[in-house]
Amino acid sequence: MFTAVGLIEFFYKQSIQGMQSFLTAMTYCSYSFGFYLSSLLVSLVNKVTSSSWGGGWLSENDLNKDRLDLFYWLLAALSLINFFNYLFWSRWYSCNPSVLPTPPRQHPPHDELDKQNSITTTTALNYNSSNVN
Repeated sequence: MFTAVGLIEFFYKQSIQGMQSFLTAMTYCSYSFGFYLSSLLVSLVNKVTSSSWGGGWLSENDLNKDRLDLFYWLLAALSLINFFNYLFWSRWYSCNPSVLPTPPRQHPPHDELDKQNSITTTTALNYNSSNVN
């Protein structure tokens, strides 16, 4: 859940205008799918680790008897596999330059604009006064 803000910002900055809301919806769908898979993982670990003489790592809802340490080691191993999966796929990522914001136009400093305006005004006044004579 801590990556939600960064993920949505990534989708908004790296996708075309029409895909932004769709990708946001896909983000929340992937969260719900992940929550479902986490409950499935707990059930699967409990089933695999249970034996005929005792319960599984998470079966008794007792922190003193359950083997939460082994379950968290399993989660750490899955996170490490996920990290290597991310490294594998991130090698092919390249920034989409078509959706990058365009840099602002560079304007001359105000002093130069004032000089140009005063030169133009002076030239116009000189022209008008020379035509009056």
